[in-house]
Amino acid sequence: MRLTLQNTSAWLTRGTIKVPADRTLEAELAMLGPDDDYDMANLSEEQTGVPGNIFISTQMGKHAARVKYQEKKGKTQPSFSMVITDSPHVVASNLPKLVCERMEPIVAKWVILNKDELLRYWYEGVDFDENERAAFMDGIKRI
Repeated sequence: MRLTLQNTSAWLTRGTIKVPADRTLEAELAMLGPDDDYDMANLSEEQTGVPGNIFISTQMGKHAARVKYQEKKGKTQPSFSMVITDSPHVVASNLPKLVCERMEPIVAKWVILNKDELLRYWYEGVDFDENERAAFMDGIKRI
């Protein structure tokens, strides 16, 4: 299935579904409280096989498990967020329409390949010790 994406100010239209603009990483981190525990990592193309940067984290906020895709890593870089499910899809974006159309299926393929480990990291990663975190990172599969 090919998705048609259109940027419409703060919303991205996915077929007939409107997707809100994605928050920058900086904005998401600012929403966390001083007692919120989390772990995160930026994964490069060398680690994932996906051109660009994939930001992964343990559970942050109350939204569903997801990853962020950026063309370049950085707290203020545009991104899209994709849910970690059997059918991953963009749920928020502030990237240009053409970038979303090109990258959504590539990132979705990577998420499907790593879904179980990404979900384990989302829900349990904050409690990983150094060895468990290293094993998780070493287990990331490339597309």
